[in-house]
Amino acid sequence: MSKEINSDTIYLLDSAGESDREVQSGGLEPNQALDDRITRKIDLHMIPIMVVMFMLAYLDRSNLGNAKIQGMLDDLKMVKNDYNIASLIFYVSYIIFEVPSNLVLRKTSPSTWLSGLLFFWGVSAMCQGFTKSFGGLLLAFALVKIDGVGGYAGWRWIFIIEGLVTIFLNGEEKARLTARLEHDAAGGLARMDAFNTPAFKRIVGDWKIYVGALMYFGAVNTGYVIALFLPTILKELGYTSSKAQIYSIPVYIVAAVCILTIATFTDLTKRRYPFILIGCSIATVGYCVLLAQANVHVGVRYMAVFFIAAGGHSTHPITLCWLANNVSGHYKRAISTAIQISIGNCAGFVGSNIFIDDDAPAFKVGYGVSLACIWLTVVTSSIFVAGLKWENRKRDKGERDWRYSLPADEVKNLGDEHPSWRFTY
Repeated sequence: MSKEINSDTIYLLDSAGESDREVQSGGLEPNQALDDRITRKIDLHMIPIMVVMFMLAYLDRSNLGNAKIQGMLDDLKMVKNDYNIASLIFYVSYIIFEVPSNLVLRKTSPSTWLSGLLFFWGVSAMCQGFTKSFGGLLLAFALVKIDGVGGYAGWRWIFIIEGLVTIFLNGEEKARLTARLEHDAAGGLARMDAFNTPAFKRIVGDWKIYVGALMYFGAVNTGYVIALFLPTILKELGYTSSKAQIYSIPVYIVAAVCILTIATFTDLTKRRYPFILIGCSIATVGYCVLLAQANVHVGVRYMAVFFIAAGGHSTHPITLCWLANNVSGHYKRAISTAIQISIGNCAGFVGSNIFIDDDAPAFKVGYGVSLACIWLTVVTSSIFVAGLKWENRKRDKGERDWRYSLPADEVKNLGDEHPSWRFTY
């Protein structure tokens, strides 16, 4: 049994011809009209909510960088590397609470949990505006990130759909979606519905999670650099504070267009690895220009910022979904993605401490380390695709069929280690 299996519900209900053939092979009756209706309802009811949630989360997260060049450092009497420390503390609680938050989301109503996180995220972010000291800023920023785990809720589609699907799907549609989700897991065979000792060992012992975390680490560093230091970078290019704020807007617009374009093509082609290389190549050009900025016109340096933002922001979502595509089972997917994000977000410790005021305006350390992080993603993604191909060949040859002889309860809970599962790249 060889096929590409994907955990993303939108993709799962996508591609009529290929989907019908897979459905037939898995014993599920094809019903493209029903599948299309479910997809439209999810698109109309779910995606706008997730877009707004993510937009608000990112807006609050990036406000610190804008506030820095508008007088925050002087008003709070922040000196030397205080801003870097404030940026660093942002990620501590995020990393600590990511896995527990994901497990809570599995047990409670996603609508309640995510709404609560978003509310307290906003309250904590608002409190930053009332702080009168550096210490108060640290506390508010740390609290923001505790609740900020909801800001990355987009990848939790599987749980959101399970919890919110009853709001807008009728009985027939809900049953169909449930059947399609089961079919997605190698025809319902590659499941992990029980969280026990063997399951735990399989999860924490899976090399894919840690290589995926390093992929994400390298790519998301650029995201944090852009969020925390873009206004500073633009100001050091020679623009005033107000112009730096304005000139940052086109950077995000172009990055958004690139993200959507690359996301569309990666979904249409059902490939992840080539588009990671494309994004990293674009970001590499930008970093190289800024490393040589002493001999480059300011307009070209500004263009380089577009390259960095477009390449970096286009890459790190692919690293997230690529791992999710290649793990199966409720608990395996929930915990593996949370571990990936927890480890990967340690890049926040790096990104928040490599752009030091003493290095301005060249910021050679910042650009050099960020370029190295981009190439960490190139190397680890290459290892990832090589490992997936190697494992698929093993399964095609029947070299994993011995797992069928394990105890029946364990075979039913293998997740993506089930011999029938095939990896995608």
